[in-house]
Amino acid sequence: MPLRIFHTADVHIGLKFMRGYPDAIRDKLLDARLETLARLVDIANEQQCHLFVVAGDLFNNVRGQHQATG
Repeated sequence: MPLRIFHTADVHIGLKFMRGYPDAIRDKLLDARLETLARLVDIANEQQCHLFVVAGDLFNNVRGQHQATG
Protein backbone atom coordinates (compact mmCIF):
# COMPACT_ATOMS: atom_id res chain seq x y z
CA MET A 1 0.00 0.00 0.00
CA PRO A 2 1.49 3.38 -0.96
CA LEU A 3 2.03 5.98 1.71
CA ARG A 4 -0.13 9.09 1.24
CA ILE A 5 1.37 12.32 2.53
CA PHE A 6 -0.48 15.63 2.74
CA HIS A 7 1.92 18.57 2.79
CA THR A 8 1.31 22.21 3.61
CA ALA A 9 3.57 24.95 4.90
CA ASP A 10 3.80 28.19 6.83
CA VAL A 11 0.30 28.32 8.26
CA HIS A 12 1.30 31.03 10.78
CA ILE A 13 -1.66 30.72 13.15
CA GLY A 14 -1.86 33.92 15.16
CA LEU A 15 -0.36 36.19 12.50
CA LYS A 16 -2.10 39.54 12.73
CA PHE A 17 -2.93 41.67 9.74
CA MET A 18 -2.15 45.12 11.10
CA ARG A 19 -1.79 47.54 8.23
CA GLY A 20 -4.84 49.20 6.80
CA TYR A 21 -7.44 46.65 7.85
CA PRO A 22 -10.43 47.51 10.04
CA ASP A 23 -10.79 45.39 13.21
CA ALA A 24 -13.68 43.38 11.78
CA ILE A 25 -11.66 42.40 8.71
CA ARG A 26 -8.59 41.52 10.80
CA ASP A 27 -10.72 39.23 12.97
CA LYS A 28 -12.14 37.51 9.89
CA LEU A 29 -8.65 37.00 8.48
CA LEU A 30 -7.46 35.47 11.76
CA ASP A 31 -10.45 33.12 11.80
CA ALA A 32 -9.89 32.25 8.14
CA ARG A 33 -6.46 30.78 8.95
CA LEU A 34 -7.98 28.35 11.44
CA GLU A 35 -10.85 27.52 9.11
CA THR A 36 -8.41 26.87 6.28
CA LEU A 37 -6.31 24.56 8.44
CA ALA A 38 -9.45 22.67 9.47
CA ARG A 39 -10.41 22.30 5.80
CA LEU A 40 -6.93 21.02 4.95
CA VAL A 41 -7.28 18.37 7.66
CA ASP A 42 -10.69 17.43 6.25
CA ILE A 43 -9.21 17.04 2.76
CA ALA A 44 -6.34 14.93 4.10
CA ASN A 45 -8.85 12.68 5.87
CA GLU A 46 -11.04 12.43 2.76
CA GLN A 47 -7.97 11.40 0.77
CA GLN A 48 -7.08 8.87 3.50
CA CYS A 49 -3.63 10.34 4.00
CA HIS A 50 -1.33 8.53 6.40
CA LEU A 51 0.71 11.59 7.29
CA PHE A 52 -0.09 15.31 7.58
CA VAL A 53 3.06 17.46 7.33
CA VAL A 54 3.30 21.16 8.09
CA ALA A 55 6.68 22.45 6.93
CA GLY A 56 7.77 25.82 8.23
CA ASP A 57 5.82 27.61 10.93
CA LEU A 58 2.48 26.28 12.16
CA PHE A 59 2.22 29.11 14.71
CA ASN A 60 3.36 32.68 14.17
CA ASN A 61 4.38 32.98 17.83
CA VAL A 62 3.46 31.63 21.27
CA ARG A 63 0.27 33.71 21.29
CA GLY A 64 -0.84 32.01 18.08
CA GLN A 65 -0.37 28.68 19.79
CA HIS A 66 -2.58 29.81 22.68
CA GLN A 67 -5.21 31.12 20.23
CA ALA A 68 -5.46 27.71 18.61
CA THR A 69 -5.32 25.58 21.74
CA GLY A 70 -7.41 27.76 24.01
